[in-house]
Amino acid sequence: MDKAVMLSIRPKWCELIASGKKTIEVRKTRPKMDTPFKCYIYQTRGKWIYKLLERLGLYQGKVIGEFVCDGILPMNIY
Repeated sequence: MDKAVMLSIRPKWCELIASGKKTIEVRKTRPKMDTPFKCYIYQTRGKWIYKLLERLGLYQGKVIGEFVCDGILPMNIY
């Protein structure tokens, strides 16, 4: 599998994903490729506190996980 997407996700949502409480990701646009494809979860840096969190060894501003997306469901929210 050579197709991949990087998903930038804020730290608070990454915590929920890692704990299994968040299992669905909603995006405005879908990737321009067919499934299946690999997704890398990039945890963005927090605001001013990211320097402190990096010193504590927390995973800020790094790829923290990956998964294979095998399906995309359209949503009509209009």
